Amino acid sequence: VIDGTGLNGHGITVAADNVTLSGMIVENFTQTYLASGIYVNSIVNTLKMDDILSRNNDVGFYVTNAGSIDGLDIDNSHFDNNQ
Repeated sequence: VIDGTGLNGHGITVAADNVTLSGMIVENFTQTYLASGIYVNSIVNTLKMDDILSRNNDVGFYVTNAGSIDGLDIDNSHFDNNQ
């Protein structure tokens, strides 16, 4: 569990190619504007998410205008109660 209660910023920032996120909860990132459970702000090749729960954040999963993902695979994941 990655718990952002009282913290500024994002839960996970993805800035590399060939990233796999699996079996985790990312929650309570709300202290900054657009605080995200999972945040992408660069060009990324292949991002896989499996069994992810991103909840109670300002944004569950956010890709900025400067970011992009070539090859996104999301399985068995939920983005719940995000603003």
